[in-house]
Amino acid sequence: QVDFVEQFDEKLLVKQEQENLQIADVCTGKRIEVAGTKDMNPSAFIFLYENHLFLTFRERQVEVWNFKGELVVSFEDHLLWRADGCNTNNIYITTDQKLLVSYCKQEGSEQASINISSILSGKCHAKLVESE
Repeated sequence: QVDFVEQFDEKLLVKQEQENLQIADVCTGKRIEVAGTKDMNPSAFIFLYENHLFLTFRERQVEVWNFKGELVVSFEDHLLWRADGCNTNNIYITTDQKLLVSYCKQEGSEQASINISSILSGKCHAKLVESE
């Protein structure tokens, strides 16, 4: 059973149920198996063409990966509002692909915030919290 197939330029991401993610280069035929990804099943992807990276959205978490199969960034203080993590309407990426603006849930509370974070470092630069 195939969990997902995604293409980004010459890279093809293939994930089968209970198998590790495979990243194949369709031009060269070279394939990379990403260890520890048997349970990885993101609900959404966003490809960052400028940086040759991709974002995955899974269970309120956002992660940044490269095409060598390496996890590049996990965001600090960043819990997406929606539990399914797939509503990319609540996500904005700046044109230069340096910042991620997203609608988040405050840990341990029902209060929301808009977090502005660096895509390359995962650091939260600003947080707008709704007033009660």
